[in-house]
Amino acid sequence: MHPEIQDKARQEVIDVVGDIERGTPAEDVPYPTADQERLLTYLSCVIKEVMRLYPSVTLVPQRFTTAPVTLSDGTSLPIDTLISGDIYSMHHSKQVWGPDADEFKPDRFLASVGPDGEIPMHPGASNFMWTPFGGGQRICLGQQFSLVEQRVVLSMLLLRYKWTIVGDENALKGNPGTLPGGLLHSAGLQVKLTRRDV
Repeated sequence: MHPEIQDKARQEVIDVVGDIERGTPAEDVPYPTADQERLLTYLSCVIKEVMRLYPSVTLVPQRFTTAPVTLSDGTSLPIDTLISGDIYSMHHSKQVWGPDADEFKPDRFLASVGPDGEIPMHPGASNFMWTPFGGGQRICLGQQFSLVEQRVVLSMLLLRYKWTIVGDENALKGNPGTLPGGLLHSAGLQVKLTRRDV
């Protein structure tokens, strides 16, 4: 499960939040303050890359066009055309993300770190190419809460544990399945948490 990426994210958390002593009880593991959480740049990249490759929701709900529409590539859609956005395919598009689109590379998001430390989405996101929360007027209201919560929880887990896949690397092979409603899941995937030797 990418131990080098775990180590890099863990070191960032240690640098920002501080490390823990061996045997620290779970309830005493520090969680990042709001100011510290914003400094977890690399962890944010990891989260965005996971959500790019494995968005929870894979499809935008279907809609019918209410007027004729011409897309940016010149494609014309007549009135009453059934349309839907395929988030999974957009997030795996080699045209947008490059020839390594199917590879787990959190560093692809580092190229767009701003001077204030914020991480703007990958440049393709300005054209709705990174859309695990949707986009535009219908973007998920919980996007920022979710991203903050993921950084806080993952930072606490990284301080306390290393995680590995149960079985060999083949456990990660294959395509994840979808549940009714287009929710992505990995059936049968088991993760082992091992306490860190601090």
